[in-house]
Amino acid sequence: MAKDDLNLADVFERRQGTMTDAEKFEGKLRELAELPSINAQNGHGISLQKIIEEGGCLYIVGSMRNDIVKTVQRILLIRLIQIAERRDRISGAPRPVCIILDEVKYHLSRPALEALGTARDKGVHMVLAHQSIGDLRDCTKDLNPDAVVDAIVENCRVKICYRVQNPETAQWLSDMTGNILVDDETRYIERNLGQADIVRGERSIRQAERNLVDVNMFLNLPKGSAVVLGDGSTKFVSVRPIKTQKDASSIRFREVQGTKLHCAEAKIDL
Repeated sequence: MAKDDLNLADVFERRQGTMTDAEKFEGKLRELAELPSINAQNGHGISLQKIIEEGGCLYIVGSMRNDIVKTVQRILLIRLIQIAERRDRISGAPRPVCIILDEVKYHLSRPALEALGTARDKGVHMVLAHQSIGDLRDCTKDLNPDAVVDAIVENCRVKICYRVQNPETAQWLSDMTGNILVDDETRYIERNLGQADIVRGERSIRQAERNLVDVNMFLNLPKGSAVVLGDGSTKFVSVRPIKTQKDASSIRFREVQGTKLHCAEAKIDL
């Protein structure tokens, strides 16, 4: 396919009817062949390898509901990692590659999780965005939810945590901040004959442990404030992005000529 510069639609048309022993694969291939956005003709599309080699920024609009598009998202992520792995790292440091995965649960796959542990050596660093620990556990059936959480926590050293709404997620983040010693004061109260409580002058102080950033702090962080974990000691930061006015005219699309799958009854509109 790569030698003949074929896209998925071309491959499907050439092999249609010959995959009698792989009907499920043929069905998946047809679904991908019917997706216009990934079937640009040779010389008209976007080269991921060229962007990585020469630099640039590529923004890919995916989907949270369309299963075919979600499959393509996972394929593109693996392809980016493959291109980065093939670069020459002996003669010099390769160009840094940053991959930002918003709503990361829609991008997770076994190869992607395996690449998390080795991506840094290939000059690749990833930014994974999710809303709660439940998002990480909401993975495909071929993945173990606990293994997904462990892989992301261990391989993503720096964590930027904003205000959360889920107490379980808040407790999970709080436990990662470590413990500190605090003074726990004990006061003595006695009750007199009139059944009134009287605080005695005696008191005792002992040391106890608590999380450095407790659950209440994570549940009530101000807007734009976050807790940074993994970059030295735990610290509070304030994020103030530059606000801009959304303008449709500033978003420009460049349509390229693609291959039309003649056997397809309908097209998927992105």
